[in-house]
Amino acid sequence: MQNVTNLLQKLTPEELSALHKILESKSNEVNPIMEKLGKVLLPANGLWQTPLKYSHILDKIAKYNNIQLDSGNGELANEQQLFLAMFQKEFNKMSDEEKAAWTKDLEIRGLNRNQIASLTALGTIGAAQASGFGIYMIASSTVGAIASLFQITLPFAFYTGMSTVLSVVIGPIGFLVLGYAFYRSFKNVRSLNDVLDILSHSYTGLKNLVRGDYERATLSFKYIASMRVVLQQRLQEGIKEDETQYDKLLENSIHLREKRTANEALIETELSEISKLEEMIKNHRNAIDNYSVENTQIQNELSNLNNQLIRLKEAIAIKKAELEKFTVPDNVNTI
Repeated sequence: MQNVTNLLQKLTPEELSALHKILESKSNEVNPIMEKLGKVLLPANGLWQTPLKYSHILDKIAKYNNIQLDSGNGELANEQQLFLAMFQKEFNKMSDEEKAAWTKDLEIRGLNRNQIASLTALGTIGAAQASGFGIYMIASSTVGAIASLFQITLPFAFYTGMSTVLSVVIGPIGFLVLGYAFYRSFKNVRSLNDVLDILSHSYTGLKNLVRGDYERATLSFKYIASMRVVLQQRLQEGIKEDETQYDKLLENSIHLREKRTANEALIETELSEISKLEEMIKNHRNAIDNYSVENTQIQNELSNLNNQLIRLKEAIAIKKAELEKFTVPDNVNTI
């Protein structure tokens, strides 16, 4: 029963409440629901008996409905095979006129021809060939129909991504999956208010319908199988959204990495220019230092020259003074 337990643990309290009401478990929790499910097909409500495995429940429901399951398949594959086979049995109970009216009703409710074709094809093909859309349609419609029967309001997340499915979720598909008798009673339903109005006058009959072991077991099975498909679709949509977001982020990352690489190249170019400039500055500083050293030497030489000039000037002055002593003045007549 682990496959079922894992599934139920992922359901919301609102989604669990359908099984709680079908099986009349002690509470709206996984363990009491699983306990009831394991004993629903046992005599005397399973009193003092070991609960059935889910695979045994599938086998019993299949035999009760004269459906042969593939013994080599696993539990989940048999669940889908049985779910589709039971839809086919209900679908094939309709007359040609009813099938035509059913198809017309789906068209009026917003499905296109390809979508309708994928549904009608489910009446004849095997589970392996069933389209994802067709299985999802009957599964979501089944969940919606059962929820409507028990006046359960499912969370908005259940309807996310359904688009046109929403318009038929409590319509002819869901009630046909529940059973041909349901379809005959509810095929003219057009809204949830119509469903609740009918149920308000037939609740006693509904209680009688789900009181029997196989009726309750079958309704529980259809709900579980449908919910698994809905959750798979929900996960696939989540994966698709995450992958889309991942691709966008990856594209962003690639763009930023390319930009970073380009910037690194520009940085290298600028650093190279800086190195060149630093080398030039170094050369200029060396030149300045050389000029400064040369100027210092020149200044020293100038100082020496200046000192020499001063000494020579003084020597010249002295010698001129001495010369004047030996020179006859111009106004003296020497003859």
